Amino acid sequence: MFGNMTAFLKAYIPRKGSFFANVLTLMTGTALGQGLALAAAPLLTRLYSPEDFGTLAVYVSISAILVSLASLRYDWAILLPEDNQVAANLLVLCFAILLAMTLLTGLGLLVIKDPLLHWINAPGLSPYLWLVPFSLVAAGAYQILSNWAIRQKAFGRLARTKLSQGLGRALTQVGLGLLNLRPMGLLIGDVIGRAGGGATLAALAWRQEGEALKSVTPSGIWAAARRYRRFPIFSGASTLLNAATPQVPILMLSAFYGAQVVGWFSLGQMVIAVPMSLITMSGSQVFRAEAARLVHTDPRALKRKFYRAAQRLMLGTLPIAFLALISPWVMAPVFGEKWRVAGVYTQA
Repeated sequence: MFGNMTAFLKAYIPRKGSFFANVLTLMTGTALGQGLALAAAPLLTRLYSPEDFGTLAVYVSISAILVSLASLRYDWAILLPEDNQVAANLLVLCFAILLAMTLLTGLGLLVIKDPLLHWINAPGLSPYLWLVPFSLVAAGAYQILSNWAIRQKAFGRLARTKLSQGLGRALTQVGLGLLNLRPMGLLIGDVIGRAGGGATLAALAWRQEGEALKSVTPSGIWAAARRYRRFPIFSGASTLLNAATPQVPILMLSAFYGAQVVGWFSLGQMVIAVPMSLITMSGSQVFRAEAARLVHTDPRALKRKFYRAAQRLMLGTLPIAFLALISPWVMAPVFGEKWRVAGVYTQA
């Protein structure tokens, strides 16, 4: 009996350090962080109006498109070098590109602010558009440092940053909402949420590879940029397309129907997106670390691991489909009567 139980546990409980153990670690941190966002949502929907959430959604859409190219996808290359010195040069290169992109974004928004807001019909965002560069640098830095943490297989540390992000975002948005700072509380909370955990990951990078980072040189950065130039050339356009595609409905809804409809849509999207991203993001981050290792050692094993991971991800979507099905009946009791119609958008 005990032999059978031991065999069962060995078969179904992931080994420490294994692919699925690392996925579980990240999923736990992500679940706690995003669970805080969901737990705060019933309070936030009573502190803020659908129009406020619509303004936030448009702001996040603009930021998400810009963040996708914050380091021209050189951050993905951080996982690949076997030499830590090359990886350190890539890390510094990414931050240099991020700084340049942030400055260009700030200048660009000064030039196109009025026509942009007119085109997307978001006049309520005008007083807060200056926050976009802060979101870009916060999210871009976290994105770069996350890839360094993935390279070091520091999945436990990365999971804890997910929790700090969710906590920082929820506390800020609730606190500023109670002070009646609307919709600014939602926007500032988003910036703080994006920045959360960045300092922890930066300290980790310096502690583990401080000597390599001290040895970074302009010639080394240039050599790394040339060696991995295919990332911005071939991945840049596809990354931009992948980032922009889910944002198009929000921007189009804003352009044609205004902030209130966008607010309903964004809440419905959040209810579905939180559990979906819990599964996909955690799995993809661990998979990239495994792929970077296997591409050098066992390409055939990489293909098998891809198929196994894809099968498990498909199974994980079944509860999400059920949630979408019942959402029209749970929106009003959970989030308030003015959010009832958001359940219909969840099924869209």
